[in-house]
Amino acid sequence: MGNGVSGSRGASARINSAGPSNTNTLPELEQEEGAMNQREEERGGESRSAPGLAPPQKHHDLISAAIEEISSFFRLPFNTATLLSSAVTRNLNSNEAIVKKGETVRGVCIVIEGCLSQLDPSGKKTLYNLRPGDMFGEVETLTSCAAEADIIANEKSCLICLPMEAIRNKTRGRVNEKNIKDWCIERSYLISNYFDRQVIALSVIMLSLKSSSDLFSTWSHEALEYISRLCQITAYSSKSTVFQEGEPSNDVFVLVKGKLEIVGNNNDKEEIEVKSTKKAQAFGIKDTFKRQSRQQTVNVIEPSLIVLVSKDVIKLSLSKFPNENRSFMAKVQTYRTDP
Repeated sequence: MGNGVSGSRGASARINSAGPSNTNTLPELEQEEGAMNQREEERGGESRSAPGLAPPQKHHDLISAAIEEISSFFRLPFNTATLLSSAVTRNLNSNEAIVKKGETVRGVCIVIEGCLSQLDPSGKKTLYNLRPGDMFGEVETLTSCAAEADIIANEKSCLICLPMEAIRNKTRGRVNEKNIKDWCIERSYLISNYFDRQVIALSVIMLSLKSSSDLFSTWSHEALEYISRLCQITAYSSKSTVFQEGEPSNDVFVLVKGKLEIVGNNNDKEEIEVKSTKKAQAFGIKDTFKRQSRQQTVNVIEPSLIVLVSKDVIKLSLSKFPNENRSFMAKVQTYRTDP
């Protein structure tokens, strides 16, 4: 079982490896008006654009936070007011695509109202939802690569789009392949046309394991890479179930991105949500190492990316890296004795 992305319970296909479109330097950002103009004609005016229109004040903090996130990560001298002066407000109807597979992405879009779905390359599966404050298009804008999959509005939605030219003026010579790759890993972007998707998936699994639980936090890079190569990321649909109370417990799970509901045997409910790989959360650990059946049911509230780590994979990895065994078993013992 290699690393990659698969569908939950047969719901989606694995994303296969594909080589990067450019492995040396970032290409110059291009302006391609044809695809956008054609899209606007096809929509027949269903979407409305308002260049330079300032967003409502209630959305200003949300937009500023998204711009600051990019600015801080890439160390770019962005000025929110300057970027917004050239921004475009986009209104989408339900089921309308803002990005289509193979098209040039025109800039960075920030969701301010509604909900959109990031589909997988097959177009049959939602990998995760985009809600107010979430952004998309930044990797395609910085690398000038085409979109790998559609992004579609689940309901009436509103976006603020920062045009490619406004981003290009601040990023030329300041952004390199490594920090774009790191950005993709931290945000669990598994389907960029610019990078080998299997490489990104492996890095996402490694970071999520290290971040989510003390079980793997002290493992060496080599041991972490070994176990990660034996795992995969599974895409779960909304309203699906990861596992049910009473089922055998043979695996540890890690939520990489998405939102889950954990229902206890007294019908107690807890929600967990993850938006960054660095904040991944493990679950199902206690039952697995107590050798007992599942004491909870885990339901998927929003489309989620989850890593499954089987006990057999853990045993094999520990046999290959015995130096990790003592500390790992000490941590397992704390789960076994925890009431």
